[in-house]
Amino acid sequence: MTQPADDSRIALVTGATSGIGFHTASELAARGATVLITGRDQQRGEDAVKAIASAAGHTRVEFFQADHSTVGANDRLGAAVAERLAQLGPPTRLDVLVNNVGAIFATRTVTADGYEATLAVNFLAPVVLTHAVMPLLRASGSPRCVNVTSSLAWLARQVPGDLLADIQTTHDYVGIRAHARAKLLTAAWTIALSEEQAGTGLAVATVNPGMAWTTMTAALTPQVVPSWRYVYPLVRFFQKRGDPAKAARVCVELAWTASPAAISGRYFTEHGKPGRYPGVVTDPAVRDQVAGTADDLARHAPTGTVA
Repeated sequence: MTQPADDSRIALVTGATSGIGFHTASELAARGATVLITGRDQQRGEDAVKAIASAAGHTRVEFFQADHSTVGANDRLGAAVAERLAQLGPPTRLDVLVNNVGAIFATRTVTADGYEATLAVNFLAPVVLTHAVMPLLRASGSPRCVNVTSSLAWLARQVPGDLLADIQTTHDYVGIRAHARAKLLTAAWTIALSEEQAGTGLAVATVNPGMAWTTMTAALTPQVVPSWRYVYPLVRFFQKRGDPAKAARVCVELAWTASPAAISGRYFTEHGKPGRYPGVVTDPAVRDQVAGTADDLARHAPTGTVA
């Protein structure tokens, strides 16, 4: 159900210069929200702002250039967002955070922090940014944090065994396995964050928006997903028919319309229905380890504000 326009709500959508993030930001702007988007490329960011603002019929759309691969960049982004919202306030607050940014790599890549890049972008970036803007979220009357992932059941099959073993994927690197691990870690952290924030009003959810033809989907080659080697043409046929605008709808529903009490700590499928977390992320001991690991990685990152 489409909500009436609301020009009082403020949303931050990461990785929103194209794909699902772009369409999520576009729909939130169309519903009247002030929307902040992030991306690595300044020109693509400016182009995205123009397109979103034109479709929404207002100019409350802004771009923040950010490379989400380092802890320091996410810390600085949080500070920049806080500074900008202070200029727009009072009150200085953020109502919606959509951690959409993601990446997948065919070969093992290391960030400026010395961390495996898949882990850094898909897991650590949402953790660091969410903590950085937490005061802004808590200042909202009904804050939402939506963490975008994929099909958790399928991802869980890619990572047999200990979720935290060789977390930097130093041995036997396979792109899809590294990606699956990072997204499962994010799911475990989402549950932990929901429990930590119980009673504060912050609703945190994980969502699989479904198949969509995006830059990251295009990167899913047989090298990245070896099991697709013999069915790759068929997989590509269906991938290219995935509509990112349609995939964005479930993200928007969770970020805008759904009851906070109904979504917090839960995982939602591409149909907008509650799904079941795989057992690998539901063990409380594992969740505590995941949260602790994220804190340690952030604390020891050379680019971080707290070394």
